[in-house]
Amino acid sequence: MIPGAYWVNMAGIPWVVNGIDPYSLTQATIQGRKLVRELQRFFNEEIPGLNHAQVMQTAAKIGLRETRRVTGSTY
Repeated sequence: MIPGAYWVNMAGIPWVVNGIDPYSLTQATIQGRKLVRELQRFFNEEIPGLNHAQVMQTAAKIGLRETRRVTGSTY
């Protein structure tokens, strides 16, 4: 914990990302970084007390919950 720091996990990419396609992952990463900047601007301008808030770090790469799904019959 860092005194005075708040952790925010909310910058989801609003479309389906192909987790095995490098181009798709790159585009999602670029858009995710833009979204983080927009969220920081929103916090600074719209939320009282956060006018000096700064982003300390972001994830090194885009996190995906699922890239493949195995389907089949159960016995």
